[in-house]
Amino acid sequence: MSGVAWVRTAVLSVLALAAGCGRSSSAGDPAGSYDGGPTAGGGTPLKRSLAVVKTGSGIVRSTPPGIDCGAACSAAFDPGTNIVLMAVADAGWSFAGPTHKLEVARSGDGKGRVTSDPGGIDCGTGCSATFADGTAVALTATLEPGSKFAGWGGACSASGSRGCTLTISGDKSVNATFSLLPPPDECESLAPPAAGPAPYQHTIEARADCQRGLTDGWGVLALRASS
Repeated sequence: MSGVAWVRTAVLSVLALAAGCGRSSSAGDPAGSYDGGPTAGGGTPLKRSLAVVKTGSGIVRSTPPGIDCGAACSAAFDPGTNIVLMAVADAGWSFAGPTHKLEVARSGDGKGRVTSDPGGIDCGTGCSATFADGTAVALTATLEPGSKFAGWGGACSASGSRGCTLTISGDKSVNATFSLLPPPDECESLAPPAAGPAPYQHTIEARADCQRGLTDGWGVLALRASS
């Protein structure tokens, strides 16, 4: 599968993989080269399919002919065939280079969202996007009330803050964990006063687990048993 993208400003490029058995392509080892893989009944090596995926506006053509994407975005070629892909951007567009997928997942019992700069990730709703090779993508975790950010995982695991910047050089995945904050202490700041005239009544507000009690004047509070 090939990934091709166009943007309104910048440059053009292609990433290609051939379907079928064999080595990954590299310099001197073209995609689709035969390495003893499947053959037809007569011993003839089976053809392999090359597919191109593009975003934006432009055409990708192959030499030898077969790919004209636009319309025909996949074609079969004989094993060992050297294939040259040429990307031509439409007016107002330019080639963005090889593209890679960035995926963000959220975990934990808390709530929050992750957004990216440049845009594309808003997770919440859009938790994956493609970016051109070499793009610096800044991710930011934003909390919802009652939650805290517990940390990053995956490609951002080294980051210790709510922001993470990574350079796109291949498909990457990131995990953001959000945790619930503990419930507030309803009796906090309601301790009896310091030593003073004894005895006197100290009222604790009627909250979920708080009661009215008496102090002995030395900061010791005796709670009355519930009636």
